[in-house]
Amino acid sequence: MGRSMMAVLYLGVLQREVRSRTVIVFFTLTLLWAGGTSLVLLLAASDTSFDAVADRVVAAVFFAMLGGWNTLLGLVFGVGCLRADMEAGTMGQLLAFPVSRRTVFASRTLGVLTILAFYYLLGTGLGVLLYRSAVEVLGGPALVLVRPLLWFLQALPAVALGTLLSLFVGRTPALLLAGVVLFLSFLAEAFMSLSPGLVGQIWSGEASVWYVLVVALRYGLPSASALGNTLESLMGGTSWWQEDFWLSRLSPWPADPSLGGARAALEIGHFALATGALFWVAFLLFRRRSF
Repeated sequence: MGRSMMAVLYLGVLQREVRSRTVIVFFTLTLLWAGGTSLVLLLAASDTSFDAVADRVVAAVFFAMLGGWNTLLGLVFGVGCLRADMEAGTMGQLLAFPVSRRTVFASRTLGVLTILAFYYLLGTGLGVLLYRSAVEVLGGPALVLVRPLLWFLQALPAVALGTLLSLFVGRTPALLLAGVVLFLSFLAEAFMSLSPGLVGQIWSGEASVWYVLVVALRYGLPSASALGNTLESLMGGTSWWQEDFWLSRLSPWPADPSLGGARAALEIGHFALATGALFWVAFLLFRRRSF
């Protein structure tokens, strides 16, 4: 009974999300972006030497867009994960049936994550079909499927935080609030990279309250950029286009070859624990909330 109900709810979420304006808008934007970049290649096809360069540049820009807005995608899907049923007034009706809140939460979350993963796979496949240099830009044949997985993982903190905050406020306020929190976390990470001895100062009691807040934001929340930096270094460093100054500004994969194995393991472990904690807190709050 539990598994069958889980499957029914999961399929219901997939059907709802596929028909939602959010999915339609993002898929349409991706197709329009792909069509626009393909038009650039057609215009450059008359010059063979320029055509080869243009293909790599346009492919790089396309994948930068695809991987660069994972936080926005995660937030948009996250705030609608549970809030869509709450605003439609169907959450209370759903919980009136003999179904546990754990099943409802899991089905809603897995459904949203499935749509998100499908988006990245479809977008990557579209890029590989359109651009001759796509495989090279992605880092080689072995990384064609690893890249969308990395983008998907980087979107998870935004999904979790959006889901959590949407239990208290509407979709738009939750989206804005989660965006501000993630941006502050990013600033805290950037500040700590410039002040590597900050944790030691806090431990010795020499740091101010603001420094404590910076450390709390950095390690209290999962860092998508730190995960991307870590996994990129483990996957071999940089792609060809990160060696170019201007194209590297678009890169969603800032590689740091100085990362060691121990630090990489700590970053991955921290990301997994912090992301899991966000989802767990969201579930606990959902279980206690009345509808």
